[in-house]
Amino acid sequence: MYSAQGTAFAAQDLGTYAIRIMVSDKGAAYVKASPGESVTLSPLTLSNRGAQKQLLHVDIAGGLLYAYPTQLVLPPGHSVHIGLFLNIPGDERPGVYSRAVVIAAVVPDRKLVQVARVPFTVQVQAQTGTVGILQWIQQHSLFMVALVVLLLLFSYGYDRWRRNR
Repeated sequence: MYSAQGTAFAAQDLGTYAIRIMVSDKGAAYVKASPGESVTLSPLTLSNRGAQKQLLHVDIAGGLLYAYPTQLVLPPGHSVHIGLFLNIPGDERPGVYSRAVVIAAVVPDRKLVQVARVPFTVQVQAQTGTVGILQWIQQHSLFMVALVVLLLLFSYGYDRWRRNR
């Protein structure tokens, strides 16, 4: 079982560079996915509240969580949705992984300045306990039925043999 959870976030206004980018998500999301499955999460919304267009970069380090688009130009007064995707390989080890969506803007001297950071927690849980046993039985049900039939036939044959003695 896999899950991802993000927190609601409103970006700060960096007055030094006159960048007014607002970032928000729709609140905490709790998503479950099967091994190897890719899940689309609630998108982040970027809004340019400034008077100039902004070149923005979206980056997520460490894998498991991906964003699209990763680079865009946002005109003043416009908003755009950044798609977030959770993609956990089937062989990923159980554990809690912290990831952050980092949004940076290109400032006049061509430097990247972090505008917002949206933290996400990706939790990979081991398939153990009752759910794991039930899943194993379900996957091997034909084998289990054949085993029960063989045990019943053996029991019947043994009982007949004892009665004939």
